[in-house]
Amino acid sequence: MSAEAFGAWNKKSDFKPRVVAKAQDTRDKISKRLKASFLFQSLSDRDFEIVVDAMEEKKFAPGEYVIKQGEDGSELFVVESGVLSCTKLFKG
Repeated sequence: MSAEAFGAWNKKSDFKPRVVAKAQDTRDKISKRLKASFLFQSLSDRDFEIVVDAMEEKKFAPGEYVIKQGEDGSELFVVESGVLSCTKLFKG
């Protein structure tokens, strides 16, 4: 985990959080999953809401890739249901 440094060149007030419109039941599902994770337990209520607001629901079909090795990896996925298989290809 990392934190962004703020100073004269990077003001915290310049931060505009992403907000994805979603139904209340979707917000509730996301909140429930995040509250069960130690990664989010130390957030203030406001910061927690910023995270929930920024998330969007994505559905994947059986057998579909969620993310592939080598892709950017700038997203956090929270699994509501289903089973994921994770593998890493080694180059030798």
